[in-house]
Amino acid sequence: MSATNGMAGTLTRGKRIVLIVLGVVLAILGLEGAGFVITGWSSDLDGGAHQFHHVMRGVSTVPSLLAALVLIIRPSWALGAAKKLAANGIAYPIAAIVSLTVWPPAIIYPIIALVVVGVVYWAYRGNFPWNKHDFRLSFSRPLLALTVVVAVPLIVYGLNEASLQRSTEALHGDLGHWAGSLAGALTIVILMLFASMRMPGWRVPAWSAGFMLFMLGVASVLMPNQASSVGEGWGTLAIISSVAFLGVAELEPRLFGRVAPQPAGS
Repeated sequence: MSATNGMAGTLTRGKRIVLIVLGVVLAILGLEGAGFVITGWSSDLDGGAHQFHHVMRGVSTVPSLLAALVLIIRPSWALGAAKKLAANGIAYPIAAIVSLTVWPPAIIYPIIALVVVGVVYWAYRGNFPWNKHDFRLSFSRPLLALTVVVAVPLIVYGLNEASLQRSTEALHGDLGHWAGSLAGALTIVILMLFASMRMPGWRVPAWSAGFMLFMLGVASVLMPNQASSVGEGWGTLAIISSVAFLGVAELEPRLFGRVAPQPAGS
């Protein structure tokens, strides 16, 4: 990984403007959803039965705002922003298939991911690390190990949520909440995997995964009896795991000086 986190080279003015416009559009689209990370705690829909799901809807959207801001302010981190949105584009269709249900995010997120990945590819084509003749994918072993450890309980949790979505339960099922929980769990795992790749922009998926895992833990500890909460015990472990992952992500490149393959200047 690279302590600088950025891609080498500069963008033309036209490409810079396109990235800014895309970032602004993404920010506008995500503002309402991100607000649930604050308002969800007091949601009174169906007697407050959806508070946990609403909070986690906001939690899953906040990192998308981070990706949007990256495109606007830090274009050299654009690869990380693309990976963040690609994680959504991968996780939600899988959750829809496993849960045997279709709800709006399972259709919208893959479309957004394709657009963002396509624009970032266009902006930096020919300058990505894998375009270098001596490129070799190299994972951070500590981050990869933490990813595997965290992935096991998250996937088990997500599959259990998917089974509820396939059942006749209607209060949350009709809103796709159970499938959304599986999608959120898969998104965290994919983001952790992306962060483990020593690529420019690694901080975006790393901090996105850390934030989502941390908030899953916090919401579960504070709302242990809500639908989809993992409870106080697992919630505490989620908080500890998120702090450990972010700590390793930030400290490893500084301690060992590992540098991601950088693209040639554009």
